[in-house]
Amino acid sequence: EKKEIEAVLIQHWDRIAGGDMIVYFVDECHVLGDTAVGYGWAPSNQRVTVLVQNNHERQTYFGALQMLTGEFVLAEYPTANGDTTVAFMHRLRHKHPGKQLLILWDNVLYHYQGDMKEFLLDVNAFLEPDAWIVTCIRFAPYASEQNPIEHVWQIGKQYVRALFHS
Repeated sequence: EKKEIEAVLIQHWDRIAGGDMIVYFVDECHVLGDTAVGYGWAPSNQRVTVLVQNNHERQTYFGALQMLTGEFVLAEYPTANGDTTVAFMHRLRHKHPGKQLLILWDNVLYHYQGDMKEFLLDVNAFLEPDAWIVTCIRFAPYASEQNPIEHVWQIGKQYVRALFHS
């Protein structure tokens, strides 16, 4: 929830401002092969039939927007699941050795169950919550407006649509 996130940011502000804790807004984006051609026009007095098949080619990207610097970390994966989520967390940890990470993201199941849960138990083993290496906080369910990275994905998709012909 938004108030929980605000409280955590206030609680850790000295470490965040000092660079000892890095805050990332994280999300995945699935770009479909036909992302560039999502709209069509027809005369309003004609019925238009569009055949829809569900065999999309798609590419998954994980992205992380750093709260203080605005730096964007992007990584390509074949899909989004527990394995790829953990791989992306390792990438962020490698980028900031010796720093604590505070991850803010949505409520997708693989963000807090299975492989990710095991990763957090392993990386934070025997540490008090205040000393965790990686702390994850989820946004309110269905509250994509809380995550600024959603705006980054929107801009990227608009760019692809606008320039798909070139």
